Amino acid sequence: MTDVAWQLLDPSTLEDPSHAEIGVTWGRGPLEEGIEETGALALALTALARQLERRVEVGPGRRGSVDVEIRLEADVCSLRSRGTVEELRAAWPRLPLLFDRPLVAEGLRPRELPPPRWVADVLARTGGTGYALQGRGGVGQGAYEAARRLLRELDPRTGTVGHVFWTDAPSLRGLIRASSARGPAAAPTTWASGEPCWRPGRAPGTEDGDRRLMISSGPTAEMVSVMLPRTAEGLAAAELLRGALAESLVSGDDEWNMISLHLEGMGEGLRAVLSTTTPVRSERRPPILEELLRRMGRLSDGWIATVLADSAAPAWLERGRRARGMGPEPVPSVAGVRRALEEAGRSIHLALGPSLLDFAAHRRLLEIPESGPAQPDRTEPERVYQVSARGRRRGGTDPSTRVRLARSTLAVEDSTTGRATEAVDLRDLVAVLISEHGTRRLIDRAGTEVVVRHRDLDEGEQLDRYLTHALRRVPHLRFTDDGPTAHPAVTARRRTRGVLVSLGTILAIVGAIVLLGSGPGSEDPAGDDGAGPAGLTPGPEDAWSRQHLRWDESAELSNGTLITVSRPAPQPIPEDTEIRDHRVDVTLCGGAPSEGLRMGGEPVRPIDQNLVRTTGFAMYTGSHAELPAVEGPAPSDTLQPTTLEDGECTSGAVWFHGVSGDDPRVGYRNDVGDSITWSRDGGG
Repeated sequence: MTDVAWQLLDPSTLEDPSHAEIGVTWGRGPLEEGIEETGALALALTALARQLERRVEVGPGRRGSVDVEIRLEADVCSLRSRGTVEELRAAWPRLPLLFDRPLVAEGLRPRELPPPRWVADVLARTGGTGYALQGRGGVGQGAYEAARRLLRELDPRTGTVGHVFWTDAPSLRGLIRASSARGPAAAPTTWASGEPCWRPGRAPGTEDGDRRLMISSGPTAEMVSVMLPRTAEGLAAAELLRGALAESLVSGDDEWNMISLHLEGMGEGLRAVLSTTTPVRSERRPPILEELLRRMGRLSDGWIATVLADSAAPAWLERGRRARGMGPEPVPSVAGVRRALEEAGRSIHLALGPSLLDFAAHRRLLEIPESGPAQPDRTEPERVYQVSARGRRRGGTDPSTRVRLARSTLAVEDSTTGRATEAVDLRDLVAVLISEHGTRRLIDRAGTEVVVRHRDLDEGEQLDRYLTHALRRVPHLRFTDDGPTAHPAVTARRRTRGVLVSLGTILAIVGAIVLLGSGPGSEDPAGDDGAGPAGLTPGPEDAWSRQHLRWDESAELSNGTLITVSRPAPQPIPEDTEIRDHRVDVTLCGGAPSEGLRMGGEPVRPIDQNLVRTTGFAMYTGSHAELPAVEGPAPSDTLQPTTLEDGECTSGAVWFHGVSGDDPRVGYRNDVGDSITWSRDGGG
């Protein structure tokens, strides 16, 4: 039984003597958080941090506050503050008084946290846990109740979770004391997923996540991960592996690449991830990693002793061991480092696809089993869902998206993937994240994630019903879809169109000046493609658009309304004259209720783009002169005014009278500001 422990950091590192650091680390991490409780630790720490950040009295008539940083690592969690000594002394003594308060309300949202390094590797080693889903904004159905329970377990006075306070200011050491003594909880043997925890000296089984493995996870900066003892010997082994990888890069003519080493505790072990600052191309990886395996087995005792002598155990290593209830470290030795390197060899994971391996040149690599993302089985029947007109109008989904549903996989392809689809294994899903709008993010054990917005797909309701039933036993998390309303591909297309349209506007103005003296003509309301007054171009929030189309091409408005216009048909007349009636056949199919802004900045009415009016159409000669509209010979054949429902279509003729010339155009305009032009070549 031990009292609350304090760790005093080296005060010589202080940049400003009036400022200090204080924090607490608990021996509980998101690896011990089940999928259904994902976000519980983040909620609990967020609630504590918000209370600690409240303003406090720091002197007569003076108030101050501190910022509190939340850290969630694999198997520990921490709160940390840096500020003036007087602010820390006033704020942090409140911490023990917070744990029995109702801090976790249902509306509380956890602070954003970074995802783990190399998620595919985390999933391979530890399975589906809250840690693998960290950084995705998901909150499990049981997270709020679990967070309230965690607050009681984290209480430094009466809780069951080990903890360590630390500071770099001697005057703050002992600022918080426990009201009772208690011992740390027993070390777990499995993580929340049921995957066994790594232990030194235990040979991994053929199906264990810590066995040797090649992980094919696409372009990535990560190269290698290994498991090492959570000791100074493990740290030295990690540095030796960094050096071996650096030499392997030199042998592969990549000597200028830099290597980063990421370390994090996982029970009795350390996961070490080696990455390069510039990702190594797939075809260059096999010889580099083959060389790394060769060098790992040829490290001399002298070199190991040199690295060990230069290694100093960081404060976070000791703090994590103490918070997890681990005993004293063994005295570091060359033999201990060599044993750690053997553990690394038994648990190594390589970021490498097996398709590039050569039997003669990569024999060591070929001995390692592989794991990779799901591949659609082309022999299985599949159903393909494409983006609907309404989905294209919303802009949240890449218009080229295709969702391919088969019995065992679901694949999504778009303009960024082409046929190289991202596919998840429906039989091995870790979790489904679903937003209040119905957007689903499916994540499988390989770490692949696909996003499905069924509301943007043709017959998406059918897909929604199928997924609701088929995935009913997969853990579901809620997330808030706060991303951009427009997909990047849609935004890029709009920006490109805006640039081209602005150029078209300039050319149209020059053309109008040239033609000004050629005869009378009226202003052309549809003579620019994408630019409004003063070169204005529609943004993602605007409902209006500018389009130039060829005859019989369909214009799609932002709400999904489709308008098709035929080439004007001159009507026969008895006398030899060019002045005649012209018939234009028009078809309109209604879209969803309009959303967004008009050209003038006012909100649109829901019916604006579904109104059918003959006065919305105009005909122009090649010299930009407008022909007057007239009544047709058969009223029953004329386009009738109406308001269309979503998916409802109507057709009819619009009539004009005059001399059309050789290159007539037809324009359409509405109250929203849409301006569409049809002509022979689709030009302005």
